[in-house]
Amino acid sequence: MAETKGKATAENTELAFKVFHETGGNIAKTTRVLNSQYGFRVSERTLSDWVKTLHFRERMADADARLLQRERQAAEVTVELLNGMIDHLGQYRAYFNTLTVAEVDPKATRAMTSLVRTIMELLKINTKPDLGQIDDFQRLAKEAVAAIYGVGADEGKTGG
Repeated sequence: MAETKGKATAENTELAFKVFHETGGNIAKTTRVLNSQYGFRVSERTLSDWVKTLHFRERMADADARLLQRERQAAEVTVELLNGMIDHLGQYRAYFNTLTVAEVDPKATRAMTSLVRTIMELLKINTKPDLGQIDDFQRLAKEAVAAIYGVGADEGKTGG
């Protein structure tokens, strides 16, 4: 963007909103970023007017709420996936318990190992306390350990 004064065009006000949101709603920081990174000079007074008249704070709260909702939905889907994987892991354990050492199937062993790795990666990536899902993930981690190692299965299932 060429060096521009603070004219209230749709493009300029949307850029100002984007930067305002990224800077956490800080007017002084927003004007500095707009000037230094975008060559867009706008006064703090003009930006303050835009914040009020164009409802920047309300839009920012709405955008944050939508983002949090999407993150929560993704976490819920992940919990469902993990529950299915842990059930499948239990089926592998039951299968392996029916075999002698000589009968162990290498393909099933690799599949179970891959499943364990996937579960652990999902648990590592998705443990975000701010999403309100930490208890589900901790419970799932206990269940995964119980399914993998065959220990503490009762404790893992009850969340204790």
